[in-house]
Amino acid sequence: MHNIRFVTLPQPSLEQVNELETISSGNPFCTRKYCEALGFLERDIWLIGEACGAELIWGSLAILETGRFSKGLSIPSIDTARSSKKFWNELTTFCRANRIDELTLNSFSSSHSVIPSLPGEQQRFTRHEYWIDLNGQDLWKLLSSNHKRNVKKSQKAGVQFRVLEDSVACSMHAKLQQSSMDRRMRRGEKTPMSFSTRTLSAYVQASAGKFFQAYLDNEILSSVFVLYASQGAYYQSAGTSRRGMECGASQALVHEICRILQAQSVHRFSLGGVRSEELGLERFKAGFGGSRTELDAVTCFLGSVLKQKIISAVRSFKHGPLRIIRDLCENVERFVVYGADTASIHPPSTRREVQFETING
Repeated sequence: MHNIRFVTLPQPSLEQVNELETISSGNPFCTRKYCEALGFLERDIWLIGEACGAELIWGSLAILETGRFSKGLSIPSIDTARSSKKFWNELTTFCRANRIDELTLNSFSSSHSVIPSLPGEQQRFTRHEYWIDLNGQDLWKLLSSNHKRNVKKSQKAGVQFRVLEDSVACSMHAKLQQSSMDRRMRRGEKTPMSFSTRTLSAYVQASAGKFFQAYLDNEILSSVFVLYASQGAYYQSAGTSRRGMECGASQALVHEICRILQAQSVHRFSLGGVRSEELGLERFKAGFGGSRTELDAVTCFLGSVLKQKIISAVRSFKHGPLRIIRDLCENVERFVVYGADTASIHPPSTRREVQFETING
């Protein structure tokens, strides 16, 4: 395809976002409602992608964050299936021209994300994202034997389900998230220390997603928040209590969500990603019988090394002054060099019975 051009649109119009949503109909991170949620969060929203003439070929919503010492550009869901080779040079050139120091590229709900080596890479890892093709599937047959047992256990216990679209559910969702994270931390997995309901509240306010809950005896056992697109959905976050784990509520709830989405003619349900070290979470998501896609995620720092250390030190201030000193001095090495006048060194004394011989070869 000729005449492909790099596109950056600050504060994209409703028409431009609708065009993006049309060509990315299965991605909840490319919808008008998701864009509205970012607006409620007072984010500086950009549309970045490529076009041919006046027609957008592909794109992603991006968030520009401007701090006192740096700028950062974050793309939550970059799908590279239709990107050209020159896109990446154009992207880094754009960042440097606009003095953007930090570039974060993620691949939530992407169907394809292969990111080439980029300048200033700080971190690169492969996410394993599980997704279910809901078209004409017998969802029960897809379940693993363990998940089937848990669904039956929840049915026997009398677990019920409901769907909510109000911000009241945010606090309980965060509480259940924390319960799940505590269990994962005890297994040695790295997890967030706390959760904010502000982002979830913005999603609910914009009608970008819904809460799905499993409950028993008026007690909420498990909660999943799902972001919506016209033909796709994304498992954004979830949490389950200990009692919910014991009666199979989390497996039953996700299975019920699949049934509801299928009835709503949603084609694809992404269960979100896992890292290689998150073995328990991977077993849970694999048990629903979907497919696994490997997706890249990359973080780059495009500013100077000195600026990077200053930014790191400023961010470390909240952790205490000693953290700042450590960050500023990181990777600084000191060598002590000893020297002597060889003429002033006396030869070592040797015992008479000791003989030295030259060995050839």
